[in-house]
This record gives sequence, structure tokens and C-alpha cells, in this order.
Amino acid sequence: MAINHSPSIVTNGLVFAYDMANTQKSWKGAPTTNYVTNALAMTGWSNYSNGTPVAFTTSLGTPGYGFYNAGSWNGINRSVTIPSTGTYTFSAWVRYIGGSTNNNGGGVYISGWGGGDTASVTNRTLPGQWQRLSVTLNCTNTTFTFYLISWGGTSGADNSSWEMTMPQAEAGSYATPFVNGTRSNTQAIYDLTGNNTITAQSLTYASDGTFSWAAGTDARLQSPSSSNFAFGTSDFTVECWIKPVNFNSYTHMVALPDQSTFALKANVSDGAIYFYSSAFTTYGSTTGWTLTANIWNHVIMTRSSGVAYCYLNGSLIGSKSAFTNSFTSQVLNIGNGYTNEYTAKGISSVKIYNRALSAAEVKQNFNALRGRYGL
Repeated sequence: MAINHSPSIVTNGLVFAYDMANTQKSWKGAPTTNYVTNALAMTGWSNYSNGTPVAFTTSLGTPGYGFYNAGSWNGINRSVTIPSTGTYTFSAWVRYIGGSTNNNGGGVYISGWGGGDTASVTNRTLPGQWQRLSVTLNCTNTTFTFYLISWGGTSGADNSSWEMTMPQAEAGSYATPFVNGTRSNTQAIYDLTGNNTITAQSLTYASDGTFSWAAGTDARLQSPSSSNFAFGTSDFTVECWIKPVNFNSYTHMVALPDQSTFALKANVSDGAIYFYSSAFTTYGSTTGWTLTANIWNHVIMTRSSGVAYCYLNGSLIGSKSAFTNSFTSQVLNIGNGYTNEYTAKGISSVKIYNRALSAAEVKQNFNALRGRYGL
């Protein structure tokens, strides 16, 4: 099993997991295309002016170029073509090493995009640290020049030393995590167990890297029908961290494949936690099972010997018997399990187990991540 969580998280029986805070293994970033060709290898660039670029492998493990004690107006450049006019963001990782105080020490510089030359330069108070520099422009031309250059003071004098890697040009108003080519909606987020493919469908992405479910849309995370979710009448556990904005509609957390089979969600009016199954004639709910809007909530539901148990922030808050229906291979939906029943903010983490976690294990999983969410 491939998983990169805190060692205190329970992994026994885990068949599905994602964590949008785990950028190494799980959350890779919003779907996007990098219009800088051969961006990782950094081929196709020309030497701009002073100094000679030195190709090397950076401390980030990526190919890069460095200029060392080179005269001002040193750098590289290349032509970039975007598919249409509109808002685009240009970025690269830069490490300033040192140089003349008259020199800015390196930057992302865009020319010919339809307006005046525009740049973002390194923070020279952070020598030796990799910094991601970005420029966002409303481009009215589709072909222009992308520079990674260091300038200021006297050309050929006022030397600087700096390094660069991972250039990116992409649609949108902020820089997403680097991708060499295209990151599709099936590559945005990965199942940490390696058992399932996750498709990010119509989500809304924020500049801080989080994602949310847009109101009134079919937005969801979805995993195709899989034997991993064919529990039969056996025990299982569904867990999620959820931050709802409000309760102006039912807030779906997890559904197999929609509420006609199984759903874990919040009430339309007050955020009360519901689990639904075709085995019940009514929702499984108990007074006091209430999520809080605009903060993170940790919710776990287990089925153990035909009884459903629900936990909120590590504590048991209710149970319902006769949860005995059989689950065959099912499609997994997260964040939207029925028409216009969506999650307005975010579900940062979901785990599914093919067994019922004990009360102690529920508390263990809550305690493992509660500090991240301020609980």
C-alpha cells in the first residue's frame, strides 16, 4: 500500500484515501496546461545577453540554468505561444545567490503580450532560497517572449549570481503547481492507496491550492465502479474532513453511487449529519449531529454488524440499527451525490476502509490531523 500520511493514521483496511494537503502524493494541483514546451528539460531557450548560462541539476532535483558572477542583463529567453487571448500567468522558480545591489538578482519578464514589458523579480533578502515568481497578464497577443533575466545598473557590470528552473505559462490568474505539459482532471488528485482513479469534475480552484464545489453544478470527485467499494453486508468505514459554507442545500460528503444506495450528508437547514441507505425507510439521524459552518469538521460513519455509528470530531454522537443492505461494486461520488446537493466549500480528505474502525481508531485518526484544522 502506497500512503504518505502521518504514521499515527490507521492504515489497516484502507481501500481509498486522498488528502489535499499532501502535495507530494495526493493533491497535484488544478488541471492545467503549461504552454512552455519542454519546460522541465528547459530546452529551446536562447542566451539573452551578458554571461553564459550553465546547465545543471538544481537542488530541487530539476534541470535548470545558472548565471554566476555575470554582468547585468544576463539571462535566457524563448518564444511562447498560447491558444487564445485572455488571462494567463507566467512563473518560474528562481534562487538568488548574490550580487550588486544595483541588480535585481533575477526575474520573470514578459514582452510582446499586448502591453508594456512586465516583470516579477526575486526578493534579494532571501539569498539561497528558491522563490516562485509569477506575472499575470490579460494577453491580447498569442505569441510573445518569455525572459528569465537579471538586470539593473550598468549592462555588463553590476554582476549577479542566480539560478532558475521550472518555467510555466498557463491560463488563469495564478500559478498552479508546476507541470511538464498537461495535468488533466484525472491527474489533479491521486488515491493514496493506489487502488482507484479519481476524476475531479467541474471543481472550482483557488489561488491557495484548495478546491471547492460550485453551487448548482454537477461538480464532484468521482471514482469509477470498483470492487473496493463492494462491501456486501460486511463492515466498512467512511471518513471525511469537511468545511461547509452554509446549509442552503443538502451537503453531500460521500455517496455510493447516489443517495438511493448510500449517502453521508448534512441537513438542508441546520447542518445535522445524516446517513442514508436504501435499507432505511427514513434517514439515519439523531438530534445533535450537527456540523458547524465555516470551520473544519471531522466526520466518520462505520457499519459494524449491521449497525451504523456516527462520530463527530472523534466522539460518538449516534447510531442506527438495521443497516444491513448489500453493497455491490459501486461508483464513488464525493461532494455531490444527487441533483444540486453539493458541498459549497471543501472536503479536504476522505478515507474509506473495508472494516469498521473501533472508537479508539476513530479518535486516533481525529487526533492525527486535528492540529492542521485548528481543532
